[in-house]
Amino acid sequence: MIVGKFYSYYISRSVYSDETQHTLGHQIDMISNHQPFIFLEKGKDVKWGEVCKVLTANGVVGWIHIGYPDNIKAVNT
Repeated sequence: MIVGKFYSYYISRSVYSDETQHTLGHQIDMISNHQPFIFLEKGKDVKWGEVCKVLTANGVVGWIHIGYPDNIKAVNT
């Protein structure tokens, strides 16, 4: 992925305040399935996928967890 570009994912993603939070108690936003987001930064690699810092359509900056990175799609704007 390229920093500053729009992407989408086929299932909804919870947005967390930092890259290490995995509980709903730290959820700060939600990205719906196929809703565009802007990629800002790649986080630490995890065994089951990737962690990415994003800007959501609601203007929230946070971290999402991607289980199947091959399913991230670039959005043409």
